[in-house]
Amino acid sequence: MKRSIGTTLLLTLAACAPVRAADDATGAAPALAIVGVAVADGTTPALRRDWTVVVRDGRIAAAGPASSVRAPRGATVVDGRGRYLVPGLWDMHVHLDGKDADWLPLLVAHGVTAVRDVGTLRAADADSVRRVAAARGWPVPRVLVAGFVVETPGSLAFMERLATLAASTPHPTPRWHRGHVAVTTPEAALAVCDSVARSGGRMLKFIDPGTPAVHDALARAARTHGLALVGHAPQALRTVGPWRAVDAGQRSFEHLFGWANAIDSMPDASRAALAARIRERDAALVPTLLVSGQDRIPTERFWDLVTDSLGRLDPRNRWISPHERSQWAVRLGMLRDPLRPAPSLEALNRAYDRETAALRVLHRLGAPVLPGTDLGMYLVYPGSSLHEELALLAREVGMTPFDALRSATLASARWAGVADSVGSVRAGQVADLVLLDADPLADVAHLARIRAVVVGGRLHDRTALDAITARAPRPAR
Repeated sequence: MKRSIGTTLLLTLAACAPVRAADDATGAAPALAIVGVAVADGTTPALRRDWTVVVRDGRIAAAGPASSVRAPRGATVVDGRGRYLVPGLWDMHVHLDGKDADWLPLLVAHGVTAVRDVGTLRAADADSVRRVAAARGWPVPRVLVAGFVVETPGSLAFMERLATLAASTPHPTPRWHRGHVAVTTPEAALAVCDSVARSGGRMLKFIDPGTPAVHDALARAARTHGLALVGHAPQALRTVGPWRAVDAGQRSFEHLFGWANAIDSMPDASRAALAARIRERDAALVPTLLVSGQDRIPTERFWDLVTDSLGRLDPRNRWISPHERSQWAVRLGMLRDPLRPAPSLEALNRAYDRETAALRVLHRLGAPVLPGTDLGMYLVYPGSSLHEELALLAREVGMTPFDALRSATLASARWAGVADSVGSVRAGQVADLVLLDADPLADVAHLARIRAVVVGGRLHDRTALDAITARAPRPAR
């Protein structure tokens, strides 16, 4: 399964803007050498100082102490003295769309060189949106896709009702259900899994399996097709329990909610055994803390941010097109839902604290935790929100700066089965790299202090990255 996922991801090579005009005819970037730099990646918590990293033909040709690795003749040389080099970052939970080409360069501008789309985007869609972005001369990240999203009819009906409620706002939600499929039987689960595999997906994503029988059928079908079974935590916990979900082969548990009740009811020995089982089965938790915390934003403040298209309250709102802003109104649909009274702020705070406490226990016991933003949801911004998520993982979960760097690089690459090609700084790796102005092992916030980004061997300096973040989105299409 890992080989299947990894091959698809690496075949989706990023097409990036040329480094200089001389490269236009051949499309080949010149050799690049970053000299005198301190290297940090998930392989060791110690900095490797005064290294030279040589990039040629899109890959790291050599990496090691400056005393033994020299910049080749004719290479573009980047002075790395006083700076830090890390692998490209992963956002492990996004929802892209065929109209999200504007988001791709923004992800790269914040050091995100790979994303895992966990719903609605098919392989052909990913290729199309990446081609659109690259044709405009923009750098683009690599994309790992899930394809269709499995739900119960009741869950899908609930989302339809929310879309109807949100439609009464100035920002209706015309595409909320794109790619969502209702499943009620094991036979239907098998059919959906076959469709996902045929459409080029490499993950089978469910929001609600409904019953243990359907969850088991999804797990069996995923194994048959070499797909990674991924899904929401609360539904899996309610229908089959955490042990059975992990043992069935569920490879990731999306979002935070739902774990507190399971962890609170376990003795310490069972908690440790569950964390070990998650780790042994190459599974992971992707808690999307940022979105969980945003449920506590007052309605009035939320509406002010939704309508802040000029970026007066948050400059990043300029990046969000009317097309994407329409999705944010789903939150208002939830708040206006007369059949689902909103819990009090005190209740929301208690729930968030319980869930983060459960996650902190699992992290301390060694369960892998990977960063995901839920990009596509309200008040989540391409690229910059990954740094917010990493800061929350440090503050709420107890991740050290090294833990955070590892989770967003090597650990994510290992989950995807591509750690032999991306996720660390060593010879033979695809050259997806981020050059920083501050030590990422001293403070997780330093991962946002970006000087340059290298994608597929092409260098994008601070001037190029600033041009990307200064650009407003195109009108809705």
